[in-house]
Amino acid sequence: MKAWWKKLSCLAGIGFAFSLLFSMGAFAASGTKVIQTDNFESFSKATADLKQTNGASAKEMYEDTSPYATMRLIVKSKGPALDLSGYGAKTVVKGPDGYYIMQFNTKKETESCYRSLLGNPNVKYVEPDGITSLNDVTASEEMELSSIDDVDSVEEPENSSDAYSWGVAKVEADKYASYLKSLNKTQTMNVAVVDSGVWRSHSMLSGRVYSNIGYDYVENDSYPFNDGHGHGTHVAGTIVDCTPGLNVKIIAVRVLDDAGYGSHSDVGNGIRYAADKGAKVINLSLGGGHSFYKDDAIEYAISKGAVVVAAAGNDSMSIGSYCPAHITECITVSAIDSSGSLAWYSNYGSAVDVAAPGSDILSCGISGYNSYVYMSGTSMASPHVSAIAAMYRLMYPTAGPAKIQELVKRYTTDVGSSGKDDYYGYGIPKLSKAMSVKVDKTSLGTATASGTSEVRLTWKKVSGAAGYYVYRKVPGGSWARIKTISSGSTTAYRDTNLQPGTKYIYTVRAYKKVGSKVYLGDYNTTGISAITGLSTPVLKSAASVDYNSIRVNWTPVKNAMGYRIYRRTSTNGSWQRIGRVTKQSSSSFVDNTAVTGTKYYYTVRATCTYGNTMKMSGYNTTGVTGKAVLGTPKFTNYGVVAGKGVQLKWNKVPGATGYVIGRSTSSGGTYTKVGAPSGSTTSLIDKNAGKYRYVYYRIRAYRKVNGKNVFGGFSPVISVYSYYNAVETTDYLNTKSVDLVNDAMVLTSKLEGMRSGYNREYPDLYETGENISVGVNENGAEYRVEVQNNGNAGLSMYGLRIGDDSVTVTRVLKENGFKAVSGQPYDYMRSDGTKLTITLKNGQLAAFGYYF
Repeated sequence: MKAWWKKLSCLAGIGFAFSLLFSMGAFAASGTKVIQTDNFESFSKATADLKQTNGASAKEMYEDTSPYATMRLIVKSKGPALDLSGYGAKTVVKGPDGYYIMQFNTKKETESCYRSLLGNPNVKYVEPDGITSLNDVTASEEMELSSIDDVDSVEEPENSSDAYSWGVAKVEADKYASYLKSLNKTQTMNVAVVDSGVWRSHSMLSGRVYSNIGYDYVENDSYPFNDGHGHGTHVAGTIVDCTPGLNVKIIAVRVLDDAGYGSHSDVGNGIRYAADKGAKVINLSLGGGHSFYKDDAIEYAISKGAVVVAAAGNDSMSIGSYCPAHITECITVSAIDSSGSLAWYSNYGSAVDVAAPGSDILSCGISGYNSYVYMSGTSMASPHVSAIAAMYRLMYPTAGPAKIQELVKRYTTDVGSSGKDDYYGYGIPKLSKAMSVKVDKTSLGTATASGTSEVRLTWKKVSGAAGYYVYRKVPGGSWARIKTISSGSTTAYRDTNLQPGTKYIYTVRAYKKVGSKVYLGDYNTTGISAITGLSTPVLKSAASVDYNSIRVNWTPVKNAMGYRIYRRTSTNGSWQRIGRVTKQSSSSFVDNTAVTGTKYYYTVRATCTYGNTMKMSGYNTTGVTGKAVLGTPKFTNYGVVAGKGVQLKWNKVPGATGYVIGRSTSSGGTYTKVGAPSGSTTSLIDKNAGKYRYVYYRIRAYRKVNGKNVFGGFSPVISVYSYYNAVETTDYLNTKSVDLVNDAMVLTSKLEGMRSGYNREYPDLYETGENISVGVNENGAEYRVEVQNNGNAGLSMYGLRIGDDSVTVTRVLKENGFKAVSGQPYDYMRSDGTKLTITLKNGQLAAFGYYF
């Protein structure tokens, strides 16, 4: 017998689960046992039991050239129930939907019944239950394919996260898996491996194979994890290898024995089981002759939404009726070697959809938890495509089998003849082509300013986004990226450290990332905006400007475009806006509507305006207080008017209703009212000032408000030496210089009329016979009197008096070089001819005396 090499064929498909079945058996009068089942689960289990009565192994039946080697027929009714008890069958299993399995004792009885039922008008089809196998590949002298019966173990790669199969990189499955992870495609995707079982204890398959789902139709139990062949485990490993980090899980369905053979009925039942248990992809790395029953099972699985992937076969021939590869609705996969050429053993034909890596594929072995083996065949190519189909289903969860098949064919690299051909189909899958992803435009939410330096913006989550780019600009500016958010589930960002009173515009752009490549979505070019708050103006004061106006002062606020001013008259009153200013640099406002004497509270808010949007700052809730007061009058001229009294003149105070003038005999004494002239009056003569004494005056204005007098402040106090018969001294005071020796008598004669009166104040001077002179400046101007001594002349402190300030006189003398006379604390002398200059102001009295 020729040496045979196992061929491995891989196809991804989606299967559907069937409802539980209940069975019961009865014997017909003919001796045929009839087993009635109500669902496919019971039907498939009853059918699997028939194999146990056959005696021969599946391999022996496969090697038997008779088409009736299994001594079983599969019958499909056109609708009406069939009575098959009269055809000599040992057992008839009646299932749902008009399916029957008939088990005979001999091949001859089987053939006889087959021919009889061919002509039955109520029979849709009848076919022998054939054998499906892992088709062998003849070893070539140029190829060193590992024998499936004798595979070599290899050490596990140092980095277990790296792919084992060179095919992973060839089809770029690892890149696409990374891409899906970046899009948070975390949902579970079930792939059924309908094969020789899956040894789920292998380390590579940890957590990837369901322990509570799966079935063994060879042993007819629920433990499909004994894989004595290793083929199914190898196929499952390749699927896992192609989907690193994804939640792709394996449903193990064992339909082939340890020699790699199984019946058509078991394969068909396994496909139905996978579909009913939720498989979205079903891999069929097996094949055999045509079977209507397998066709029906695949059609059922596809109708349930499963993608079915089938290996093309390893006979280096046209697929023809090789089943299931010939089925149009399946994705049929041929095999290539590491050079990218069609593998020598691969089948071909119009049914081929794509080609995938199949030669020398490293995957899980069954000799140890970390064992790995090389296998070759279309069985190895098929799981690469099953993994691709599973990932497309993760990417497009609503896509049906036809759409997934179209995607598998679309994203390929064309090889061989241009376009689709019989060897490579549409080409070799290249998943990077499927990663040119459309990223949805980000829908913006709101931008809300918080305080003076922060804006919070929101947007809607973009499906599949890996993250977002946040952009910002100011009016008239350009977009600048200010933040990269690396979470696709984040939908808000807080922008801080901003300038107050500034309009900021934002937009957001979603992105998806595949490896190092970033794909950006569209963005809202208008954006959303917010104006940051302005700082609260710092109030400085509220000071009276006039009787009806108060000036409010504050510190300018950065980026303000203006200010609004508010006033109230009590701490619990309501703020009323009284005015505004429109310059950022403004720092004051004059309230011209104040009532004299009323206490007001003021506060200020800064404003800025962008288009039709105005932003206002906070405000000081306490405010600053101010009161409009009358101006303070000042005496402008004062002095004695001979024969009349003391004349007082002052400036007019705006808004004054009148004035009150007070007089005292000392600057700090009690002041007696001497007059209350009206607001239009600016002068008064005090006839009762008294004689030969100093008198002091002050004045204040008042305004009548609501029947009450509101007073202003007191003027500075002035003093006047009061006398009635004084002589005008204008001529003397206009004299620029006085010679104390030569001019003394002249001065005395000019002031002759006041000598006696004067000496009543200064009797010592009179008694000593010293020459004296006195003068008063009464014409409102300032006069300069220059006094120059001559020879031995000196000046007495009592003899030089400016106002009533003796201290000032003493200081003036000292500053001008006059020295105190020994024993005479009030006398000062200077004999060098230096000129002394004294300035007399309005109303001041000057008395000069000299001695020798």
